Amino acid sequence: MLLATPNVAVAAGGTGPGDTEAERAVSGLLEAVDQLRTHPIAGAESVDGAQTAARMQDHRV
Repeated sequence: MLLATPNVAVAAGGTGPGDTEAERAVSGLLEAVDQLRTHPIAGAESVDGAQTAARMQDHRV
């Protein structure tokens, strides 16, 4: 699964201001994953949304 996080760029071994932004982005992503585990998506507004939710939760539509 590939999730896009806009405006996050970290140079290898860098310790610049991008590091804290990247850390916040990763932290937010981990929180979202935890929320999906504890409160799974039960419905969607479109077929594409339902299929995406099913893939993310390893379920069938």
